[in-house]
Formats: sequence, C-alpha cells, structure tokens
Amino acid sequence: MQKVELIGKTQKGRNRVREKGRFAMVADVSPEVFFSTKHGPWLFIRPHERWVNQNNDDDFEVKSVREE
Repeated sequence: MQKVELIGKTQKGRNRVREKGRFAMVADVSPEVFFSTKHGPWLFIRPHERWVNQNNDDDFEVKSVREE
C-alpha cells in the first residue's frame, strides 16, 4: 500500500490531521467519485476513512511518502 502525508489547508483539514494523524495509507484509487465532478485520481485513505483528491483536494495537500 502507498503511504501519503496530509497537510491541512482548511480548518476542517487541520482538525482532521490533528485527530487522525498526518500519515495515511491508500486503500483504494479511483479516477472518479460520485460526490464530485473533479477529475481524479481519488485516494481512499485509512485511518481517515475518506476520499481525497490527490492533486486538488479542498481540505488537504496530499504528498506521497517514499518508504525507506
């Protein structure tokens, strides 16, 4: 599984990072989601249990983390 780092851009995003942590694992990837017209890729992340847009999310900046 891919690991990502989330950086909160909005108050909602910063609160979520504080509650669930800034690192997440990508459980699924989709080119589109039913609740948005934004182009993907969309990542379903855990433990946040939510979809985030990899390149243009409203609440988060999403960065790939390289495992060492």
